[in-house]
Amino acid sequence: MAGNAPDPSRLCFELSYSLWVETAPRTYKHISSADTPNLGCLLPKGLPFDRFKAGIFRAMALDAHTVRLLRSADAEKKIEWRCCPSNPIDSSLARFVVTDEASFQAFMAREERSSASRNSSFPQVPPSPIIKITMAKPEETSNSGTPASSPISGKEATGSQSTTVQESVTPGELQSSSAGHSAVPRTLSSSGDPSHPSIKRPRLSQDAPKLDPNSLEMEAFLKICHIPLDDKHTRQLIVIHRVHHWTVFNHLSVDEMKDLGFSVGPAILLHAGASQVNRRVALEAAS
Repeated sequence: MAGNAPDPSRLCFELSYSLWVETAPRTYKHISSADTPNLGCLLPKGLPFDRFKAGIFRAMALDAHTVRLLRSADAEKKIEWRCCPSNPIDSSLARFVVTDEASFQAFMAREERSSASRNSSFPQVPPSPIIKITMAKPEETSNSGTPASSPISGKEATGSQSTTVQESVTPGELQSSSAGHSAVPRTLSSSGDPSHPSIKRPRLSQDAPKLDPNSLEMEAFLKICHIPLDDKHTRQLIVIHRVHHWTVFNHLSVDEMKDLGFSVGPAILLHAGASQVNRRVALEAAS
């Protein structure tokens, strides 16, 4: 870096990424920033999240094909943006997960305050916030012989979406089979003939309103998760980490939530609640 005074209208970010690219069916290549030390990016302050991500992609200096895969994966919410603050004292934001424009602007506002209040511990070169782009390693093969998760892929099969919906619905249909019951779901036949057991897919009540995952409020989500109203600790952590939408919990494992300070009980309930909402949305979409 040059010895000139930093431009106050711009902010320097350190970059780190760890991604998986599908090169052939069930064959994945790992790409990361490990071979590119001191990867950084200088961007204007006040950018919207989409333009900020575009600047990050350019700074990664990857080949055009990989960048296209990366953009596609980001649009499909397959990757996770983790923003680490420049102030190491501000440990509460050490794993701030940015999911949308609101959470990104919240992090930037917090970073601005941290920079303004930083003491003289770094008189020469102040540290930079770190942007970590991560993706969980996909399993090679699931029990059914199909890929268990969707990595970044250059050929997203159009038929795979319908298969995914069926797989997400089937466990709900055959939930009793794990307890030793018949694998054929038993539902009431509309014909009223008891001699012909129905094998129709279960349908949700027509009177029950459909669950809109985009407008599901956090308090309603916590009720689904069976988080009691007097659990102030869990709610405080949600505020501290600025979890603006319940879908953030789709990207966090139980262990990761524990790392963020959540107690083990609420962490398990939140993880199970997110799965429950996703299953219900899939059932409603298929009905």
